[in-house]
Amino acid sequence: MITLLIPRAIRYCEDRMQQSNDLEKPPFDIALIDLQMPGIDGLKLVQHLKADARFASLGLVMMTPMSNHYDIPVLIDREVQFCIHKPVNPTDLFNALVTVNDSSKVLLENQLFPEVQPIKESVNLQSAKIVEHDCASVKSWPDGTRILLVEDNQVNQLVFKGYLRKLGLTAKLANCGLDALSALEEAIDNEPYTLIFMDCQMPIMDGYEASLLIRQGKAGDRYRKIPIIAVTANAMKGDREKCIEAGMDDYITKPIKLQHLSKILDKWL
Repeated sequence: MITLLIPRAIRYCEDRMQQSNDLEKPPFDIALIDLQMPGIDGLKLVQHLKADARFASLGLVMMTPMSNHYDIPVLIDREVQFCIHKPVNPTDLFNALVTVNDSSKVLLENQLFPEVQPIKESVNLQSAKIVEHDCASVKSWPDGTRILLVEDNQVNQLVFKGYLRKLGLTAKLANCGLDALSALEEAIDNEPYTLIFMDCQMPIMDGYEASLLIRQGKAGDRYRKIPIIAVTANAMKGDREKCIEAGMDDYITKPIKLQHLSKILDKWL
């Protein structure tokens, strides 16, 4: 692995390929690419790399400014596998390397860096492309299915929506429990929501409080019994009970898996 600078990055890759005895193997395992650079920016570099069959399997991690939110959908389309914000901290970097390169998981197994542990909330952007094949075919869902996804993390939103698209569904987004209540109240009468995925930990109003208010009719009587599926990073004893006490019907843990999501939808739609 090496940090590459524009415009020498592509030339470095080409030189490595010429020196290699294995033309099937990419020149590097992982490339860390800055999004904003003079000349050819990160997105253009990714486009060049992915257009060349010799570099197509190169693992790509994009480094973006903390304030940058517009780029993530584009990154998914460009086949970037992971996104980390600058300034980069060691935990985010380590999590990206472990996720993108399976061989680096040996670092975890050998505990070479015990003080650095992957963040549970970190999400591989490649997973939004849905590489699983067990649920590859689009299913048939009840007419009028409308899903509300309540999630404050943008990457998680995109991954979740990517899985839903693979299953033939879409979702309206709400960034917190308060936004969810507003979305439910503002839905027109002949197009109500039929299922809610509710993140438990959110700013302003978390999923527990929002679910309690929905069950109390604060979003309208028609939503008192709508299926609410908790989305939680926790899988500890007592978490399910806490969700049920808040009025949620079921829960799914992060990181979201396509097969688990499909089973939940089959059960509640």
